[in-house]
Formats: sequence, structure tokens, C-alpha cells
Amino acid sequence: MRFMMLVIPKAYEHADADFVPPADLVARMTKYNESLSQAGILKGSTARIAADAIGLDLTVFVLLFVPGTWTAVGLAYGLLGARPLTEAIHEAGLWMIRFLFISLAITPLRDIAKLPQLIQIRRMIGVAAFAYGAAHITLYATDEMFALSKIVSEIVLRIYLTIGFVALLGLAALAATSTDGMVRRLGRRWQWLHRSIYVI
Repeated sequence: MRFMMLVIPKAYEHADADFVPPADLVARMTKYNESLSQAGILKGSTARIAADAIGLDLTVFVLLFVPGTWTAVGLAYGLLGARPLTEAIHEAGLWMIRFLFISLAITPLRDIAKLPQLIQIRRMIGVAAFAYGAAHITLYATDEMFALSKIVSEIVLRIYLTIGFVALLGLAALAATSTDGMVRRLGRRWQWLHRSIYVI
């Protein structure tokens, strides 16, 4: 007689929604799930589940490049109007905000819709938000001919630029600590740091 035990990450004292279990535990669970699948107890193999996860990851990864590619092509071929660089700056900034809001909405959506697989794309979308923010400020610096003193004075004197720049620095810290290695290294501090995105 075989029994299936459901392991919930919350059972770990240091676990949270973003908890990444150790690799050896994942390997043992994968092997156990494969044996359940072969016995006909678990519908769908671990390989199929992994393939579905990879499919979701790959689809989202490709889609994250679409706005940037469209903007770059528009900039290269003069499709962005009379002031193409200004339009590209606005597009990059808008997509940063859109991706940030999408990443913030994933956790409640996952809980409401009971779709735990959504959590695997949250970090990817958050890093994309930072990338579009970095593109936004780089295009802005290009538009200002990299006049550093003027750029700094604009950021200091205009409150909306100050808020945006502080938010971008926060996103940079989150993007830099978004790897699995950093999750393990920072432990609870990682959870606290990444919850700060709601303040940003």
C-alpha cells in the first residue's frame, strides 16, 4: 500500500510564499512523484509538470521582450512620431510601471485563483520592470546628451523624477537579489527586502 504525503513549504519555520526548498529535497520529491506516477497514483509525470512550467516561463520570457523590441524597431525606423527619443523614453517608463503592477498583482491573483504556478513568473516580471526602468533612465540620459550635472539637477528639482529615481534604485536592489542563491543567502532578510516593493 502506498501513501502520498503533501509537503507544504509553510511547514518550514523560515518559509514564506517565496521560499525555495533545498535542491536535495526537490530531487527526492521529484523521484518520489515519478514513482507515484509510474504506479498510476499521480496523474501526469514530473517531467510533464516541469515541461508545463518551462512552457509558462518561456512564454512569459518572450512576451517581456515584445514592448522593448517594438520600441527599438520604432526608434530605428522612425515610427515613433516627431520626437522618437522622447516617445521611446515614455514607452520604457510606462512598461516599467505596467510590469511592476503586474508583478505586484501576481501574489493576490495566485491566492484568489488557486494558481500556484503563477509565482514562478513573478520574479521574472519584476526583473523586467527594472530592465525597462534602466532603459528609461538610459534613454533620458541620451536625450540630455549625458550631461550629468543637468540630469542630477533635474532629478533633484523635479519631485516626480526624484520619486522615480528612488523607485528605480529600489528595483535595482530587488533585481540584484532575485537569484535563488541570494534567496538562500539572505533568508528572512530576503523576504523583508522583497516585501518592500509594495512601499516602492
